[in-house]
Amino acid sequence: MSSLDIRRANRRDFAAVTNLLVELGRPTPTPNNLEDLEEIYASYIRRDNIFALLALFEEQPAGFLSLELRYRLNYDEREAWIPDFVIGQDFAALGVEKRLFDEARRVAADWGCHQIVLESAAHQASTQRFLEDQGMQTFGKSFALKVR
Repeated sequence: MSSLDIRRANRRDFAAVTNLLVELGRPTPTPNNLEDLEEIYASYIRRDNIFALLALFEEQPAGFLSLELRYRLNYDEREAWIPDFVIGQDFAALGVEKRLFDEARRVAADWGCHQIVLESAAHQASTQRFLEDQGMQTFGKSFALKVR
């Protein structure tokens, strides 16, 4: 019988999380920046307003989701922002996406958030369909401008 476990990510999970983020399209670490990236990761997951989740399928890293509690001006309630949500290619059909999202929804409710928001890259059509199936609505576009 196969098992899917979801737990909070810790410092020892840096390589697993980094590999999943590379699958998402994030830059591949290099020997020149690996140590800095590991310190950024460790600092990030220690923050009080971060809830980083790692999904393990039969003890193999299968997905990652980070949830950040934040305030927005002119709102008196917090929102939960998902800056990172990735499922490993080999695990897409195993229910990992739904389990991670359901856990994020539970955490957001426990935090007293009024909504969950995230951005999804234009090429992630299957993720966008999943999010719509979960009741999320498209309400804008994201823009990026490289400054270096």
